[in-house]
Amino acid sequence: MVEEQTQKKIKIKWQKIRCRDLRCRSEKVVRNGKRKCKRKNLVQRYLCKSCGKTFSGIGGFVGWHFDADVIIRSLSMAAAKLSPNEVRG
Repeated sequence: MVEEQTQKKIKIKWQKIRCRDLRCRSEKVVRNGKRKCKRKNLVQRYLCKSCGKTFSGIGGFVGWHFDADVIIRSLSMAAAKLSPNEVRG
C-alpha cells in the first residue's frame, strides 16, 4: 500500500522596507543608488522621504554562509514543525 505524502505549503511574508531610524520607521522609502561592500559586490541604498536619512538594504544575516532566502525558508520550515524528511522532499 502506497501512502500519499501531503506537502505543506509555506508562504513567506516579505516585509516592506522601513526606515531604520527608530523614531521614524516610515514606509516612504525610495532606492538611492548602490554601494560597494567587502563581502558582496553591490548593496542597495535607500533614502527615507520622511526623515531624509539613508541606509543600506543589508538584512540581519550578514556574515552567514547561506543567502538570506535559504535561511528564511529553513527557519519557516522549522517553525511549521516539519520533519527533516518532509524538508528534504
